[in-house]
Amino acid sequence: MINVQTIIQDSLALAGVTADGLDAGNPDPQHQTRALGCIQMLLGEWSTQLIINNSTRTYSLTPQRPDQISIGLNDTPVNSTMMLETIPATGTIQLPVTNIAKPATPTISVVNLATRQPMTVVVVGVPTAGQVLVNALTGLLTFAAADFGKEVTITYSYYQDVDRHVDILDAPMDIDQLSFELAGVVFPCTKISYAQYQQMSLKQQVQAIPQFFAWDYQYPIGRIHVWPMAQPAMTARITIARAILEPTSQGQVDLPDFYRKALTYNTATMLYTFYPTGGIDPEVIWHAKSSLEGIKARNRRMHNPKAVTGYSPGRRFTSMFTSPGAPRIGG
Repeated sequence: MINVQTIIQDSLALAGVTADGLDAGNPDPQHQTRALGCIQMLLGEWSTQLIINNSTRTYSLTPQRPDQISIGLNDTPVNSTMMLETIPATGTIQLPVTNIAKPATPTISVVNLATRQPMTVVVVGVPTAGQVLVNALTGLLTFAAADFGKEVTITYSYYQDVDRHVDILDAPMDIDQLSFELAGVVFPCTKISYAQYQQMSLKQQVQAIPQFFAWDYQYPIGRIHVWPMAQPAMTARITIARAILEPTSQGQVDLPDFYRKALTYNTATMLYTFYPTGGIDPEVIWHAKSSLEGIKARNRRMHNPKAVTGYSPGRRFTSMFTSPGAPRIGG
C-alpha cells in the first residue's frame, strides 16, 4: 500500500511547487487538490492501458442469468413499503416487483398490524402460523392458512429490474479467465470480441456447456456474455483484473511499493504543466520514464512467461535451476 499524502508532498517538491523545509509537509490546499487530481488522472490512464497490474480476483458463483454475468459497482436497491395488506384466502401476496434485493438474502419485513410483531421470514419449506415464505426471485409471499384475514405491513428492498442487481460487485478493467464447472468437471471458455458474439445465433435458446465469452464493458455495469447458455447448476469461475478506485489525499493506493517511484515522478511531470516554474529538472523526466518502463516490462514478463529448457540439442546438458554464470551440469 502506498500513502497518497507522501506522493503529493514529494511530487510537489520535485515539480518545484513547494520547497523542502518550508511547506512541503503541509502543502497549500490548492496545490494539494491539484496534486491529488493528477494522481487520480494518472491512475485512471494506467488502469485503462493495463499498465497497472495491482491485483486480480477470482469469483465463484451461480449467475442470475444463464446467458450472461454482470459486474459493476451500481448495486443500490430501492426501499418500498406496502401498507394494510390483508392476507387472502389463497395465502399468497404478489409484490409489484419480482426481484427482492439479493436472491440469497432477501431484505424484507412483514409486520402483523394487530400485534405489531414481525412475522418470521423463511425462504424454504412450508410456512406455519406466524411465518411467511419468501421467493426472492418472483416476489411471491406465501402465508400459512392460520393467518388468513390478518392485516400486515410489508417493507422490502428491490432492484428496478434484474440487471440492476449485479452478480459481482467490483470495478473490473478486463476479464482474464472464465470457466464453468459441473459435477467436478471444469470447462474453460475462449474469449472472443463482442462483435463476434453478436453474430452468433441461438443466444437464448440453447443450454449447453459454454464455449465462448465476450466482455461488453459498460459503465457502471459491464456484462460477460456466454455462448451457448450455461446449463442449470453450473458454477462460473471468473478472474478479473481490477481497476484502481480513486484515492483520497489521506488514504492509500492499493499498489505494491515498487510503484511508488513511477507514481511520484510521473505526478511531478503532470504538475509542472499546471505550475511552469522555469523548467523541470531533466532528471525528474528521466526517472519518470525509466520507472514506468520498468513496470511495463515486469507486467509483460508476468503475462508472457517463457519456458526454460533443460536440454538443448547439440549442446551439453544444463539445469533449468542453474543461475546465469554458474557452472553447467553434465559437462
